[in-house]
Amino acid sequence: MMAASHRLGGAAAGMILAGILTPPDDLAGRTVILSAAVLGSLIPDIDNPRSSISRKQKGIRAAAGIFQMSVRGMASLLPEKQQRYVKGAAGHRGASHSLVMAFLCACLVHMGTIVLPGWESVISLAAWGTGAGVVSHLCLDMFAGGVPLLFPFTMKRVTLARIRTGGLAEWMVRMAALGILTALIGNEIMQWR
Repeated sequence: MMAASHRLGGAAAGMILAGILTPPDDLAGRTVILSAAVLGSLIPDIDNPRSSISRKQKGIRAAAGIFQMSVRGMASLLPEKQQRYVKGAAGHRGASHSLVMAFLCACLVHMGTIVLPGWESVISLAAWGTGAGVVSHLCLDMFAGGVPLLFPFTMKRVTLARIRTGGLAEWMVRMAALGILTALIGNEIMQWR
């Protein structure tokens, strides 16, 4: 899926989660969740140097590239079966496209409470939003070739469909996410009356 599809999916996931975790009058909390979900929806693609997040954040791209090269280099010392597993985990749609990544990202954001102890509630909402964004990314990529959802237990990809990135089917998925997002925003506006 393309970055625009992931952003829309992340925004829809963020709006749904905001409706669950925050009261209707907590606009600041809802904004935190929505923003974190949109950002979280791009995080799994840090393993791809041509992704939106990697192109805009050169430091992330460099760190991810160094990490991937290091892991692949160390993997070459392993027996062939383990070597394929480790190289697959370090490649695109590898470990970064798993539920473990969603959990780790949410935990990493939540660790911000150590640095900013007075901001626990805001950081907690950001952690939930980040996790929801990563999960929305995984869900969308299950339509475009699959993801190793249950890594590290298995590298087998969970696939719901096989649609071409940038093709008509992706545009239809994008329009569905936009429709969901529009309905959720409309519902928000109706609650303000």
